Order: sequence, then structure tokens, then C-alpha cells
Amino acid sequence: MNAHHPIWGAIGTRADKEAEQLLEITDKLDLELITEKRRATWSRNNQSSVIDLTFISSSLACRLVGCRRADDIEHSSDHFPIRTVLGIETPVLAQQKRRNWNATDEKKLTQKIEEDLQVRDLSQAGPPQIEAQCQKLKDVVQSAIEASTPWANPSAWSNPDFDEECKAAVKEVRRLRRRHTRTKNPYDWICYSGARNAKTRLVKKTLSRAHRRRVQQVIEDGPQGMWRLAKWAKNRTGAYERGHTPSLEIQDPQTPGKLAETVDQKAEAFRVAFCPQPPPADLSDTDLFQ
Repeated sequence: MNAHHPIWGAIGTRADKEAEQLLEITDKLDLELITEKRRATWSRNNQSSVIDLTFISSSLACRLVGCRRADDIEHSSDHFPIRTVLGIETPVLAQQKRRNWNATDEKKLTQKIEEDLQVRDLSQAGPPQIEAQCQKLKDVVQSAIEASTPWANPSAWSNPDFDEECKAAVKEVRRLRRRHTRTKNPYDWICYSGARNAKTRLVKKTLSRAHRRRVQQVIEDGPQGMWRLAKWAKNRTGAYERGHTPSLEIQDPQTPGKLAETVDQKAEAFRVAFCPQPPPADLSDTDLFQ
């Protein structure tokens, strides 16, 4: 922009009108200047100036690592390269661990509690003694849980609606498939095919029933529930942003080669391609019509 101003230029720099307008624009857009002050970004012969400016939004200011002139980079220009580093690493949210209660060894749980639990007569005890005994009971139960219940290791593809009946059907299909692979017997193939088809119908029916149950629950919750369902459908692992349609090239002569990435952009690309704006009607033959 070749705008000069004492805010980023050397002491005594004359403020240009364009620089004042630029500062007004950056104030409206809530941008911050991160260029090194009074360090030349342009040099030719014996002249130098600060005219290459770097601005950053206030939301990214906290992620700024540094913005400095990169003298170590070889260049063949009178403009110095500027190195801007942002800390864009997003902290990984630690997944909260939970116990796999279905795998609890009830016998070991009961045995551990019976071994560690000591029953005391609290009929004459005061609040401190009762509080201490309650804490002791909590510690005993927690210790028994740690000894008898493993931690759950859920998969990213796990589905809570996939019940035990579906799991048993999948195991049976895998067993029959292994048997047919081993024996190559036509009868084993018939058994495997029948179990596979039954498993497919069972899983489809189970998941459909669960989905209808959730939708019914959402309807009973009123409009707020519908908004939650719509938000889930849009935000589940980025499915709404990515969509299932590959990137499309937008048929726009003003922006050749531009790709439509989001769902809204793809919908607009389809509209432009298949539903273009109709040309204006030719009314030249109606000029003399009375």
C-alpha cells in the first residue's frame, strides 16, 4: 500500500492520508498491527521504509508467536521477507475415562468389599466419626471397583444402539464364514448365507427402531429438542461441513478454477449449473403491438 505513518515508520515519518484511512479500517475490523516498529521492510540504494504491514485479527492475537523480518531467507527483491508464526496447535481434549460396568466381576466385587469393610457401632458416634466411616465406606467400594471392573475402551465407531442381539448375530456370521472358508462345503455356505442375511435384517431393524425412538423423544421434548437434533446432524464429526459430495468446480467465469468445498457452496454450484438465470425475454417483435 506504500502508506507511511509514525506508528510503524521511523521517528519523524510523515503520516499519509492513505495511512489514516487504513487505521480507521483496521479499527473497524478489530485488527492489530504486528509488524516490527521502525524496522525497514523495503530498502533500495540508500533509502529504506516500513511499507510491508502485517495485521492480525484480535481473536488470533493470543496465538501470535512472532512476526519479524526474516533476514536469513535469500531473496532477490528490495522488499524483505516477513516471517509470521502462529501457534495453531489445538489442545487435545482428554477423553474422560469410564468403567465397563457390563464386564464387572460381581464375585470379585463382593469378595473385595467383604474383606475390606469393617462394620462399627455408630449409635454413640458424633458427626466426625460418622463422616470418617462414610469416607472409609467410599474408599472400600472404590477399591473393589478398581479390582473388579476394567476401564472401557470405546471405539470411535461404536454405536450404543448396537445391542447384544446384534453382537451375537455378528459373531455367529463370522463363525460360519470361518467354517465355510475351512471346509468349502456347500451346506456350510448355505448356513453362512442365511445367517448373514438374517444378521443384516436384524441390524437394520434394530437401528431403525432406535432412531425412531430418539426422534419420538425429540418430538416430545418440543421445539428445543428439534433444534438439538438438527445441530447434531450438522456437526457430527464435520459431516455437514464436508458433506458426501466431492469438491466441485464452480462454473463462474469471474473465478475460474475455484472449488466448492462446503455444503452451501456445492448447493450453489449445482444451482448455477442446472438452474441458471434465464436470459431476458426478447420483446422486440411487440413494439408495434397495440
